[in-house]
Amino acid sequence: MRRFSLILACICAFALSGAARPAFAQTSVALHSGWQICYPIVATSDAGATSEASAAQDCANPRSALWQEAASARDRPERDSTQSATRLWQRVALPALPACPEPVLYLSVVNVSFRAFLDGRPIYAFGDIERGRAGFAGRPFHIIPLPLHTAGGPTPGGAPAAQAGPRWFTVEVWSDFRDIGVAEGDNLLGCRAEMLQSIVRRDMSRFMIGVIALALGCGSLFLFARRRSESVYLAFALLCLAVGAYFIANRTLRLQHILWPDAILWYRLEHISQYCLVPALSFFYRQVAPDSQPLRITAIVAALIALCFMLINLVWLPAYVTFGAHLYVMLALAVLWGLYLFPHTLRHGPPETRVAAIGTLIFFLVGFGDLLWALGFAPWWPGQLAPYGFFVLLVATGATVFQRYLRIRADLRVAHGKLQAYAQGLEEQVADRTAELRRTLAEVSQLKEQQDGDYLLISRMLSPMIRARVARGSLQVDYLVSQHKTFEFRGMGGELGGDLCIAEPIRVGDEPYVVWLNADAMGKSVQGAGGALVLAVAFRAFLHLSADGQAPLRGRAPAEWLLRLTEELQRVFRPFEGRMLVTLIVGLVHETSGQVYAINAGHPAAVLLRDGRASPVFEARMEAIGAPDAAPASAPEYAATASDQPPPAFVPESAVAELRLRPDDRLIAGSDGRDDLRQRHGAGLRMVDNDPARFLRIVEAERGDLDRIAEKLRAAGELVDDLSLLRLSLRA
Repeated sequence: MRRFSLILACICAFALSGAARPAFAQTSVALHSGWQICYPIVATSDAGATSEASAAQDCANPRSALWQEAASARDRPERDSTQSATRLWQRVALPALPACPEPVLYLSVVNVSFRAFLDGRPIYAFGDIERGRAGFAGRPFHIIPLPLHTAGGPTPGGAPAAQAGPRWFTVEVWSDFRDIGVAEGDNLLGCRAEMLQSIVRRDMSRFMIGVIALALGCGSLFLFARRRSESVYLAFALLCLAVGAYFIANRTLRLQHILWPDAILWYRLEHISQYCLVPALSFFYRQVAPDSQPLRITAIVAALIALCFMLINLVWLPAYVTFGAHLYVMLALAVLWGLYLFPHTLRHGPPETRVAAIGTLIFFLVGFGDLLWALGFAPWWPGQLAPYGFFVLLVATGATVFQRYLRIRADLRVAHGKLQAYAQGLEEQVADRTAELRRTLAEVSQLKEQQDGDYLLISRMLSPMIRARVARGSLQVDYLVSQHKTFEFRGMGGELGGDLCIAEPIRVGDEPYVVWLNADAMGKSVQGAGGALVLAVAFRAFLHLSADGQAPLRGRAPAEWLLRLTEELQRVFRPFEGRMLVTLIVGLVHETSGQVYAINAGHPAAVLLRDGRASPVFEARMEAIGAPDAAPASAPEYAATASDQPPPAFVPESAVAELRLRPDDRLIAGSDGRDDLRQRHGAGLRMVDNDPARFLRIVEAERGDLDRIAEKLRAAGELVDDLSLLRLSLRA
């Protein structure tokens, strides 16, 4: 903070030192008096209108009666309703000039375009008075070379030759502005070299303030580029750039001759910086002070007003017409804004914003005083103080940003101390955490080993039940089972799931048949394996009863036998009350004739491959085994008796479907794992695609080969469920 205060003190001392130096060289001669004015009167009478051009011819005559004495260059007659001319003639008799190589006349701002004459000869022009507003070229100060020597050339030593009578310097001015003619200011006669030295001495301090403001803005942009989270650096940079551009464009009019001789460019830069000042100040306070609705609305209104004035300047009026109005509107808006901003910032803002609030209040008060002085309501005002208010504003906001930086730095030191304290105990914490993770990992590994042991036990119990490979004469049955859950226990791998394939030869009604089953128990891993195990035990128990020739099963037709089998499985799963379901397709196939009887309970349809074409057969005609609504509640429980009468059936006879296999036919049944494949879509999204037509196409393409069908399914997508396939083939 001390360094920053020292820098600010140096800037202030440098700025004030420029005001203490003499404005111009002592050899310069001021032209404050002796001015004469000729205002052409354009009057309308009964005889006709007098044009401005013809009226101006009177002022072109140096002996015209229209020439009047004026107290100063600012002394001009007021226009009345009969005077609508936009031209004014002014002249002054030049005093003797000390000898110098390049005599010049230093002229203040002239509103707005003019031509200069010396003894009636044109010597200088700025803008185009013939084009009116379109001829406006800016409002700079002017350094006009004066050919004060005789027509034969300069006298020896560079001194001007003697001349009888005064030498008149005359300007012809065009303006539709309220202020027309040469401004009252530093209208001087002197030598060019000394004049330029005086300009540099006078304007360099204010120019350096603008340069320093621009440098601060660039430095803040650099800080913002390194730390994007601190938007206050960006806000301060925009404010500094606006203030710096205004200082250079507005307060160094004399120095602009040396920097870049383009008056309209400097004039537009002055306007742009003025337009951007209030929005930049609003953005700065939005970063350093709490946000509020009135502050935001005022900033938006200021930005809209600035945009409106810029559009008017670009497409309609020249900038000199609206600049004064815009300046007063923005100053009035800024004063109203300050009445709210100052107390709000002092009450709710952080401590460092109070300095900026005080600096902003001083700037607002100075601007309000300038506004009253410009409107004529404060004649006691010392003059235009807005530049000093700009300087105070810049220093106050810079101090705010620096104090905020110090506060952030202190916070970072506190955070750094906490991090160091945390780092000192971090090793111990890491060791404790590592030990805890190791204990947790050991427990998880132990539980995993116990789980895999249970998986292995259930897998060993279920594996003997899965047997569906039969070859009886021309009939052959093959199968493929791939459970989704795989595991490894003490070097022994296995898989676990709810899919089941069984095929056994059996005699029904004294005829040789092969009974086959493809089932899918609800759930995965342990749950599905439990359902499959219950189903396999009940199914094989029924087969043993039928093989032993039990009375209820003796002499039954194949369709009736399948109905009794399905009823028995339904009774086994009914006590689970729907918490364990099984979908299956079970059937009987005659070993020699190929006649097939089948019942589908909620299972995917089987596929018949005949003559190279695959078509679905044996579609589901009843709910899954174990479904609560699969059997009426009044159905009596079945008990094996010696009676030949069958128990009441709760599986409809229509559930049995028939089909006769031809030689070279293949009948393939499969679980729903054949259809549920996970596909990868855009942005890494994975969705399950259950397209039943895909399985038909693969069966046709692979001609019923189970292994190749499984490979094609895995190539088409990721299996998300158990997969089981059972194939019946009848050879010729």
